[in-house]
Amino acid sequence: MLKGISWRVRRPVALTAVIAAGVVAASAGTAYAVTAVASGPAQPSGTVYACVAAGGKLATLETGNVPYACPKGQTRWKWAVTGPAGAKGATGAKGATGPQGPAGPPGTYTPETVTAVTSASNISMFGNHGTWADADFTATGTVTKHGAVSTEHCGGTPTNGISSCYFYTGTVSLTGSFQTTSGANSPNAGTPINATVDGTLSGSSDFQFYATSNDPSASNVPPTITDGDLNPATFVWPQAFFPAGTNFGGEGPLDWGITYNAPATCESWVDAYNNTNGTIDGPGDIAGVNACGS
Repeated sequence: MLKGISWRVRRPVALTAVIAAGVVAASAGTAYAVTAVASGPAQPSGTVYACVAAGGKLATLETGNVPYACPKGQTRWKWAVTGPAGAKGATGAKGATGPQGPAGPPGTYTPETVTAVTSASNISMFGNHGTWADADFTATGTVTKHGAVSTEHCGGTPTNGISSCYFYTGTVSLTGSFQTTSGANSPNAGTPINATVDGTLSGSSDFQFYATSNDPSASNVPPTITDGDLNPATFVWPQAFFPAGTNFGGEGPLDWGITYNAPATCESWVDAYNNTNGTIDGPGDIAGVNACGS
């Protein structure tokens, strides 16, 4: 202990500040007698109070109470046990990467599908020997967006400005009626069609393709078409959903087929992707020849 100093410490929590004050006093080479004074009400811990005589001589210490009054000629001082916060330190080095966490549950994704219905009239139907009938039908088309893919699928290169590409699937289904053109060549054998034959048609096609637009809309598809507007057997059908300027890529139709039936002559013809466009044995023909008794 420092010689000549009598300590009056009520709470251990202030001991550090008290010793620091004592060291200051002792460093001046002077010994002080600490006088007792009546204490006031208890104060929150963390503050040291003192009565200091003239010349900075320490007379009284209180660690948790405020002295009611210091003796005449002395001044009441106080110190905080905890000083103010220091400046923010430099950012520490990055810690090691933690272990890989468990995989989360699978996400959910709902493809976006757009549907449009078109009424087609007086559409020229093609066989293997040119046009052979005119048809009226209802076409129901859909396109479904499955998500973004590499721009390479849409013909994207570093210099052509294509910045987006999306993968789509699509369908078109047809149902309606047809009437043969008298004297035209039959769709399969190419023999002249005998008179005019009426019949029904139905068919469908599936597509997969890529487009630079992610905004197909049924409003882009015309509600009605006539011959020359759209060819339902080609890839332009799903393209009708997209705005002008859209770039396309992909395989086009995956499968397709249209079946024509002429009940009055018991004839039929199937034009499909897997029968060489209706030319192999078995697809039939419509030539206006009564085949009901055969």
